[in-house]
Amino acid sequence: MVNANFKLKLIKDGKEKYIDVILQEVSPFVAGDIFSSAIDIKTGNYKMGTVAERGIEELVVSPKNLKEQILEAENPFEIIAKLFSEFQKFCQKPKQYALLQTESQTKHKNLEHSDS
Repeated sequence: MVNANFKLKLIKDGKEKYIDVILQEVSPFVAGDIFSSAIDIKTGNYKMGTVAERGIEELVVSPKNLKEQILEAENPFEIIAKLFSEFQKFCQKPKQYALLQTESQTKHKNLEHSDS
């Protein structure tokens, strides 16, 4: 099983707060169900809220109270769109997603410690 994480920006009381969301790989059949159950038959578009809610239930390991934090946030639509995007990338290629996240964090840390 592959685990990966990303930062999610929540705004509450006018203040930005970043939380670390940890994802855990699920069976491709479960991932397929998450997305296929959220397709609007008429338009062929995904219902992002449905994907976000099912993804929180199936993919998110931490934080446990993410749904409650979203409900209290001042930017729920922005959060749902971000979750949809991250869940889609993660479910398509979990190992590659985790590798890219690790590389990105390493580059970021190297830039912070750089003398230039």
